[in-house]
Amino acid sequence: MVFGPQWIFLWWERIAVRKEAGWRESVMSGDDRAMTVLVVEDQEDLLRLMQRILQQEGFETAGAASGRETLEWLRRHTADLLLLDFRLPDMTGRQVVQTLRDEGRPVPFILVTGHGDERLAVEMMKIGARDYLTKDGPFLELLPSVLGQVATQLRHESQLRQAEKALRESEAQYRGIFNAVRDAVLVVDFAGRIVDANPQAAQMFGYEPEEFFQLPLRNLIVSDQQHFFEKCIQDIQSQGSFQAETVGIQKDGTTHDIDLRGSVFIFKGKNHIVVLIRDISERKWAEEELKLTNQQLRISEKALREREARLQAIFRGAAVGIALVDLGGHALESNPALEEMLAYNRMELRQQTMEQIAFPTDRKAFSRIFTDMVQGRCDHYQMEIRFVRKDGRTIWVRLTASLVRGESGIPNYVIHMIEDITDRKQAEDSLQENEAKYRSLFENMMSGFAYHRMVTDEAGRPVDYVFLEVNEAFERMTGLRRDRILHKKVSELLPQLRTSEFDWIDTYGQVALTGREARFEQYCEDLGRWYAVSAYSPRPGHFATLFEDVTDRRLMEEELRMFTVDLEQSIRQLEQFACLVSHDLEEPLGQIRRECEKLQSKYQQTIDTRDAETLDRVVSQVRQVQHVLRGLLDYSRIQSQTVSMETLDLNELVRRIVDEHQSDIDQCRARLEIDALPQVFGVPGQLRQVFENLIDNALRFRSDSAPEIRIESRDTPIHWEIIVRDNGVGIAPDELDTIFLRFGQLPVTDRSAAGFRLGLGLALCKKIVERHGGRIWVESQPGRGSAFHLTLPKKDGAPVPSPAENAAPPP
Repeated sequence: MVFGPQWIFLWWERIAVRKEAGWRESVMSGDDRAMTVLVVEDQEDLLRLMQRILQQEGFETAGAASGRETLEWLRRHTADLLLLDFRLPDMTGRQVVQTLRDEGRPVPFILVTGHGDERLAVEMMKIGARDYLTKDGPFLELLPSVLGQVATQLRHESQLRQAEKALRESEAQYRGIFNAVRDAVLVVDFAGRIVDANPQAAQMFGYEPEEFFQLPLRNLIVSDQQHFFEKCIQDIQSQGSFQAETVGIQKDGTTHDIDLRGSVFIFKGKNHIVVLIRDISERKWAEEELKLTNQQLRISEKALREREARLQAIFRGAAVGIALVDLGGHALESNPALEEMLAYNRMELRQQTMEQIAFPTDRKAFSRIFTDMVQGRCDHYQMEIRFVRKDGRTIWVRLTASLVRGESGIPNYVIHMIEDITDRKQAEDSLQENEAKYRSLFENMMSGFAYHRMVTDEAGRPVDYVFLEVNEAFERMTGLRRDRILHKKVSELLPQLRTSEFDWIDTYGQVALTGREARFEQYCEDLGRWYAVSAYSPRPGHFATLFEDVTDRRLMEEELRMFTVDLEQSIRQLEQFACLVSHDLEEPLGQIRRECEKLQSKYQQTIDTRDAETLDRVVSQVRQVQHVLRGLLDYSRIQSQTVSMETLDLNELVRRIVDEHQSDIDQCRARLEIDALPQVFGVPGQLRQVFENLIDNALRFRSDSAPEIRIESRDTPIHWEIIVRDNGVGIAPDELDTIFLRFGQLPVTDRSAAGFRLGLGLALCKKIVERHGGRIWVESQPGRGSAFHLTLPKKDGAPVPSPAENAAPPP
């Protein structure tokens, strides 16, 4: 498990925040009176001290020193909350709670235990304790905060019970009126679709009730009256209501005169149209009754809209899960919070009982309490229980159930209020373990950590910051001791920080005041070190930093940069030297070659055979040296040349090369097959060298059979791939890594050409292709020929991938 810097901060500040913030909220009961707390404690001094603290926080208090005294006081008075010591002289807290429940007078309580009784406290939480406190160091400091939270919870529960009552009344009145109206009542959205209807509407038009939902309203009007529907929409938009008479059509095609009245109202939080439809075929004898009914209906519509809005706001918007459960345990209604909590939809919840959703080992207890309620033996209960979600995950919930009785007092249904407390349960189980882990992590983490408070001027600008906490790694990386820097300003400790080129204070100020994180590497002049810093703000006006000392890495990077500069300069000097040597030697070698050729021409008839062969060897060696020098010159020029790239047609370029070398091709009886080649973006002269070398290699490194050369292309999204295949001698696997190196050599079948193959051709191809942003590699097997692949940019100059190792095929 990895603990981040946020957790480290939260652990360190947990106690400090409680002391600094305090708890001054006025705690009132549901009827706006001060809450009465009965403090049960057998230590008299502690009892008086706890009462005084609670009275200062706005509570009314009473005290009791034993379990019997507590029970007697509660028989004569009423308390909103018990602050109950578990160990009393005459009985335990559990016995006090059980006695109150047996007498039918349960009181919400917070348990107070001694250090080491946390397991008893957890067991009491399971039987209804709202919270518990352990008599340790911060016990009295936490007392107001804990009671304030529980008081707030009790107040919310009281408000929720009142809302539930209003919810039930509103729902019953709404449905009663809605279903009791003799006319058809439709709820229509502004797209003209029916979203709700009473049974009379379906009966009037001959449909089944479920067929009405999402049915367009215009389908209930005969076709020659469709203009009426458009007028209704216009009236709604301009006046907010409409009224008209038209001809309705039933499902079987029967028509009848109807009167339609509609107005805008809020349904499920959105504007809808309520439409009342009356069959007026017999209106003559019912005209007076119709007026009275319409008057009553308008009154009912207003109340219905208001009650529906309140009902939906409470039920749908509640943060806790709510279910209306019948006496068989099925959820008749459920709100979105419950459906999300259990991962079941409303229909799935109806099809199974709440007991079936409970965790197997909790079902017996749940069934016993639910049976007591539906049989009228109790009206409400609260318990903590596990439920199994649809996806199989188990969650802990606090279940509060209330029985709803009918007018005759017979149980009608049960309302379940369900709150997910899984996180709290898990937090309780791991709190002590995590605190120890966080402290160990904080002290032993390798990264430096510091927590600060930002200091601002009157205009709110950051001008300084104060050290609040640091770890051992901070001391080790900075040389600043914790006991000498805490609660001191950075300007006092590191004075050069204010005048450094990098504005440390403003950078951290933006983090503390805006909450945005910052990451950077900077040199600290006061400490003479480089640091990689990550800063974040755990609370407004404060910031924390995590950092590493990267001084050694920065020094290595600078040394590497200087080495790279020197290396590049050396390479350029070598290339310039090769260019100068090649150029200066070319002229004398050419003169030697020309003089030897004159001697051959002048004395070819008189010179003996041995001298003629010697002269031939001299001319051949001179040519070989010239070839090497020209190759070196071409190779050095590739890197230093500044040339412009242009769009060129490879078909034309290859065709010219073939024409110029046709005699060599014919001499070898070679067969060339050239597919349609693309247009690419490149330097014509350099690409000509590439293809000349590849074709020349295919002719020279041939096998015993006649050479076969094929040039083809492949289209990829960002470049062209050109392939030159041959049926030559092939290349051994151990030679694939060296053929693109300068002066790499391969065995040549044509021994007469061996003197000219000194390995610059493929090295030149590699450099040219890479200069074009492409790459070149070969696929070959001995005796099966070779396939040279190269990538070139398309004619629009689109980039190609950076060159990788050329001896291997692309991934």
